[in-house]
Amino acid sequence: MDFKVANDAWLVSPRASISSFRSSLLREQDNSLGLKILAEGIESTVDVIAVHGLNGHRERTWTASNGVLWLRDFLPAVAPHARVITYGYDARTRGSSHASNRYIYDYAIEFVGKLCALRRDTSTEHRSIIFLAHSLGGVLVKSALVHSAFSGPSHLEEHRSIKTSTYGVLFFGTPHSGSDSATWATLLLNIISAFAKTNTLVVKRLKTNSEWLRQQTAQFTAIGSSFDIKCCYEALQTTLPLGKGVMVVPPASAIMQDAPNVEALRLSKNHVDLVRFSSDHEDDFVSIASCLRIMLRKCEAKVAANWRTESIIALTIDAQTQISKHNVVSQANGALSFEVPFRPPIERAPNFVGRKAHSQQIHDYLCPASGSADFMLRGVGRVLVLSGLGGVGKTQLTFEYAIEHQDQYSAVLWVNGSSIKSAQRGFRRIAQSFVDVYYTTDCTSCLGVWTPHLGKLLGPNGQITPDEASLERITSSVMSFLERKDNDNWLLILDSVDNLQEFPIQDFLPKTPSRKVIVTTRLAAVRLGYTIRVGGMDEEEAVQLLLASGNRRTKTALDIEHAKSIAKKLGYLPLALDQAGAYVSDVELPFGEYIPLFEENRPKLLRYEPTSGWCTPRGETVLTTWEISFKGIESYDGHAAELMLLLAFMHHETCWEGLFHLAYPKGLVTSEQEESDFHWLPELCADKYRFKNAFGKILSVSLVQRGTLPGSLYLHPLVHAWGRDRLPPSKRYRKLLHALTVIGSALRTISGSPTTKDALLLKQKILVHADACLEIAKSEISDSRSLSAEKVTIPALYQIAVLYKELGRLPQAEAILRLVLEFIRETAASPPIYEVQVQLAEVLYWSGICGEAENHYRDSIATQKSLFGDRHPGVFAAQVGLGKVLWETGRLGEADELLDSVLQNIKGTGGLGAIGQQAASNLGMVHWHQGRLKDAERCHKLVLEDLEASPNQEHMADLEPRYRLAIVYMEGGQWDNAEKEFTKVYLDRLEYLGIENPETLRSANALGNLYLLQGRYDESRPLLEAAWDGQLKLQLGAGNPSVLRTANNIGMLNRCQGKYPEAFEWLERGYSESKKAFGDTHYSFISCSTELAVLHVETGQPQQALALLDGMKCIPREERDPRRPVAIRALKVRGDALLELGRLEEANRQYSSLLPLMHSLFGEDHPYTLNLQLSMARLSHRAGRYGEARSALCDVVSRLKRSVGEGHPMTLEAVELLGDIRDVFDR
Repeated sequence: MDFKVANDAWLVSPRASISSFRSSLLREQDNSLGLKILAEGIESTVDVIAVHGLNGHRERTWTASNGVLWLRDFLPAVAPHARVITYGYDARTRGSSHASNRYIYDYAIEFVGKLCALRRDTSTEHRSIIFLAHSLGGVLVKSALVHSAFSGPSHLEEHRSIKTSTYGVLFFGTPHSGSDSATWATLLLNIISAFAKTNTLVVKRLKTNSEWLRQQTAQFTAIGSSFDIKCCYEALQTTLPLGKGVMVVPPASAIMQDAPNVEALRLSKNHVDLVRFSSDHEDDFVSIASCLRIMLRKCEAKVAANWRTESIIALTIDAQTQISKHNVVSQANGALSFEVPFRPPIERAPNFVGRKAHSQQIHDYLCPASGSADFMLRGVGRVLVLSGLGGVGKTQLTFEYAIEHQDQYSAVLWVNGSSIKSAQRGFRRIAQSFVDVYYTTDCTSCLGVWTPHLGKLLGPNGQITPDEASLERITSSVMSFLERKDNDNWLLILDSVDNLQEFPIQDFLPKTPSRKVIVTTRLAAVRLGYTIRVGGMDEEEAVQLLLASGNRRTKTALDIEHAKSIAKKLGYLPLALDQAGAYVSDVELPFGEYIPLFEENRPKLLRYEPTSGWCTPRGETVLTTWEISFKGIESYDGHAAELMLLLAFMHHETCWEGLFHLAYPKGLVTSEQEESDFHWLPELCADKYRFKNAFGKILSVSLVQRGTLPGSLYLHPLVHAWGRDRLPPSKRYRKLLHALTVIGSALRTISGSPTTKDALLLKQKILVHADACLEIAKSEISDSRSLSAEKVTIPALYQIAVLYKELGRLPQAEAILRLVLEFIRETAASPPIYEVQVQLAEVLYWSGICGEAENHYRDSIATQKSLFGDRHPGVFAAQVGLGKVLWETGRLGEADELLDSVLQNIKGTGGLGAIGQQAASNLGMVHWHQGRLKDAERCHKLVLEDLEASPNQEHMADLEPRYRLAIVYMEGGQWDNAEKEFTKVYLDRLEYLGIENPETLRSANALGNLYLLQGRYDESRPLLEAAWDGQLKLQLGAGNPSVLRTANNIGMLNRCQGKYPEAFEWLERGYSESKKAFGDTHYSFISCSTELAVLHVETGQPQQALALLDGMKCIPREERDPRRPVAIRALKVRGDALLELGRLEEANRQYSSLLPLMHSLFGEDHPYTLNLQLSMARLSHRAGRYGEARSALCDVVSRLKRSVGEGHPMTLEAVELLGDIRDVFDR
């Protein structure tokens, strides 16, 4: 490999322990949500309410570094009559357990509700309010005020009080038009906690030019004239990871541009510290306090006037409502009634829970609050479409809405829209309902309205004939009745409109501007008015439904936990949850036993019908609803149905249409695919019109839905599983093979193009489908070799293995490549065996299995030489790989000779090219191991120059040469240059490869090692620990060189911080694993042994250190031959052990023999050389040669200050020793 263990620990001395940076970032959430009163105030007349921002905390956000929480400590003096409240909510983008995934509007409603409750409980509903809002908190406050303004008599009337009581808002760095730091939040999340979740909805809404933010700003602007608004913006940049500084929310975004009554205030702070004041004399706090005092003087009178206006409006609305009700019920001429009781033709679900947010959305659209934008569009008919997957609960949601709001309509009318006949029967029931009311009330004038339409169909007892032939006429009668101008307050529900060919919906929509219609459908293609996509339930609702349908009157905490697991397994789908609960109840099954049973009997349980009690309106189970939809696809287009089933073998969330075009550009197929039964898909992809139609049909029935990204697709997890379960085993196996060939073909297309950023992103997108497909294969196939025995899948498996290798999934890559190699040896199928051998050798090399890697490289070289000759590019490429194995196993001379030979052969043909660049770069690493730093630097710079001159330079091609050049810089003491290159490489790899990639983790380890050498321990630890965690997650193996280096570096860091037990644990692990993997002459073993010896010396065990070093065969006691730098360092530590044992003469000989070697290898001012001279001065001090020691130390201290800085631990140690010697002279 190309980066040594950080064996330079002897440069730094242990200092006081620095607490882990990571623990501060990943601390567990405390109980900090909701409202908290910080100060009650004296006879309070105003509430000052603080709301924090992204990743904020209701107290820490407002607390300065000196512990001052100014809301509590300073504000009561500024506003003695104010009750000071702070509010906390969960809008984290990082954390150790979970992060919220809710919309900002949801937070706003919850905030308003809690605030109303507090004010109601304390009888302060009319008290004035001033909001203080930081960053995202300002977006939340604006949403809360918009929500409050549009609340009214029919919708959370109490919530309106918040807007009425609000005098003003102080925004601190609120992104009114979006903030570029939203993308940085994602990057920070990747660096700090790869395992945390993120509130993607919140972050997405904050991106620059967010459409949602523009809409929200427009809504707030409409009510903004009611408030006194101050916009505070940051004047200083915020430092992001690794020193990057940005203006998180620039003034253009922080200052509301179009709202009236806005005053801008510039604060000399960065975004994070914008609301932190350490002193009440601080200029920024004085400015804020002045603004608040002015607002406090004005607020009481203004808010009192607001409430007087609100009282007048409320009285007016009440009077209008009473008049309207009276007119609807009766008219002066004889009482024409349009009211009829709600008589739904379906049974109400006894266990219905939740869905409040959807219900409120329905009501807000059909009955908009007074003053809202929708309210201004009165006289426009409203058609609301509830669409979604079968079983998602559209019908029951509509039913519950109708029950809850039936008193607000003159009539709620229900029609089954599954066919024309079912709809006509529904309209006959509607007509009968009106006639029944008129007969019951003896209202002959009302009955007369119907007589001309119904004629002889209306019997003497008021019964309408059920004659099927008359249904069309009856339907026409009802439509005419609903279209009367004076009949303008009804709600029509067209349920289960799932087949537009069987039910032409436009024919059943009354043509009147006052219509209010709800349509429920599985069809995404129904586009009438406003559409709400109904998805699964949230966790709390799902658990309630499951416990209720499971007939659990008493429930334990364990029941609830099991219910959560079941709900997640069933994808929070209401019908599936209800079926599961019914089964648990019917067979009296403990909740804890359901998931294992479900795993083995998924189709049976999804088809289960309750033995008693309620069932769905049409008696359908989850599976029957989906089968109906699938049959519709199948009858329309068989290939569309096959495509739908193929998606069931991909990942259920991240598939996209472009994957199939990548697999079959212009319909091209391989010979293996041509011979199979898979040829229909390339033909479909070649015809763009047919392809689009096929996907359109799949999407139209909601079995597959559009994802959040353009062209992306989403299958509910149960639909995903059902798509496989419905197939017999033989067809399921063939469809699995087909899915693998699609993935492999897409990867083959990408591999033939340059390595661009887009190509890398595509590979990462395909990775999840490769994982999903192989995971399904694991469950479907008992012997994985049967999969590799399929000729059509071998090229696909090979491409997937290469993908795994490139993205760091080495164990999986190795397993697949071994299977492929075994099959190719038996059948001579493609790809060529020598290509597979090179790929497997590279995987084995990265995994630390260098002996087998060498064998595969040599076999590939021999095969290619026999086929193509000695100078074939494939031969050179394999030789470059072999050279890497030779240097990794310590055979530097062989590696030098081989790589130099390859380089000279390639140079003779012109430019280096990709293979020549790799040869030169590898040769540079061999020179580095040999201590030839200038030669190593020349090699790496040669590669970079060749890359810059190349017109077709691939994306990221320069990162590995830069990384290796940085290693040389670090070894040569050019730490500033090393840091610059390491930082660039790490950030680029982090952005394009992600944190879970060996290259990124190797870069993190290298940068952490450099920080360690510089004494920057608090910056080093999070990088080293992130590298270690990532390497474990990738299962790279304990003997992997990168893993060993990381372990050694963490051990060294613990030693430097005085954590000796932890240091011994890490270093002894590295010592044993490196010896096991490489033997006792490899430089990795020497490095681990050297660092362990340093630890023995520092903990007062120099004898053990000496025994350890003298036991190393490759480190003779008297070394004058200029060997590798790693050996020289080991000998230096041996001298330290001798010094601590009091064997001063031996130590002096050891040091003296090393000094000229260090001068020649590193130079006089290199930190390694200076460290040796510091040890020699310490020896002079021990020997009582104080003058000699003082003279040497004065020179060493001066040069250390120039080389590593005054604050470096080595400089501090030298200064301390010099002080001790001066004390001796003073005495």
